[in-house]
Amino acid sequence: MDYEARDAASYLQRLGLTLAAGTHYQGIWGWLALAAMGFPALWEIYRGYDRQRGLLGVALLLPIAGGYLLQSRIPFLAPRFFLYLVPLLCILTATGLVRLRKLATVPALALAVAWAILLPHAYRPFAPLEENSPAGQTLRTPARPGDGVIVGYIWQERMLRLHAPQIDVAYYLGWFDGQDMAEAKMIELFATHPRLWMITYQAPLQHPMNPRGLWLERYAARALLQEHGLSRATFYLPPCEGGLADETTGRTARFGSGIVLRYLVPPQRAQPGEAIPIALEWTPDEAIPQGYAAFVQLLSSTGELVAQADGEPGNGMVPFATIAPGQSQSDCRSILIPADAAPGTYRIIAGLYQRDNGRRLAVETGASPGADHLTLAEIEIVPSE
Repeated sequence: MDYEARDAASYLQRLGLTLAAGTHYQGIWGWLALAAMGFPALWEIYRGYDRQRGLLGVALLLPIAGGYLLQSRIPFLAPRFFLYLVPLLCILTATGLVRLRKLATVPALALAVAWAILLPHAYRPFAPLEENSPAGQTLRTPARPGDGVIVGYIWQERMLRLHAPQIDVAYYLGWFDGQDMAEAKMIELFATHPRLWMITYQAPLQHPMNPRGLWLERYAARALLQEHGLSRATFYLPPCEGGLADETTGRTARFGSGIVLRYLVPPQRAQPGEAIPIALEWTPDEAIPQGYAAFVQLLSSTGELVAQADGEPGNGMVPFATIAPGQSQSDCRSILIPADAAPGTYRIIAGLYQRDNGRRLAVETGASPGADHLTLAEIEIVPSE
């Protein structure tokens, strides 16, 4: 999905095709419909002298010009937002055809042929990518009373209440605010809600036009990311707090290539459906080559992988290669225990590996010297109360 502002020609092309041929315009027939409608409409605006037709032209062109300026602030502004202009375009096209008289035969026939081919596409069944109900269904199991849910549009809250009516959560509408305001708001929300959800539609998480998502990705601990077509449901725990340097709560290990890991011992008791915070901090003694990633995994007593949180720090926003020698980089992660996890003893392990070949770095010092992973803690999963 393209979220960059478009130049005037590209903007007018997409908008014109949408108004003339619908949101599912098909190749040459869309262009034929645009030409057959656009020429008479522009002719009417140009040659029409009475005030009524002039007002129709202004009512059509002013929103189009405003939309072009607005897309610099809302780059994902969709042409379908302007479909309400179609009746105005049809009126101008009809009066333009009348004014063209004998010359109207060609564009009228072209428009009739184009619309006959395009109409079945314009009214085709709802696109699966536009289906939003799975995002609401995602909330049903992991969400808990007291969670906060951030949505970008009012209709998303209504949709979530429809598909997950039994979830006692607080909804917040917020999207188009600056980064400073977003940071203050997110800190405020985490002070009220220990767990936050964000439901986005089309918008990327790590994009300047989504400052709240950008802040959450950079600082908070993402526990879940599920994409459903054009919708996305993400779930976060608060950013890591202090305690890494405290010997009573923090631990230290060293991996090959001189990479030091400080971490907090995770909680040692949890229930299915609960998210476990994992607070890490990486400090390299020397420059880290490109292509390294970290893994945090929840393993059963038999060594079976149950859940994981792989990637680079900051939910992938801070590559290891960008961490300067001697610089410490916080890395907040979270493991979401599956709702169907059986009671028993599990292990949480962490480590580093090379993406291109999957080779893990050995632990030089720490709780698991010589191993290709570090055991952070053993955790007892107990039945839900």
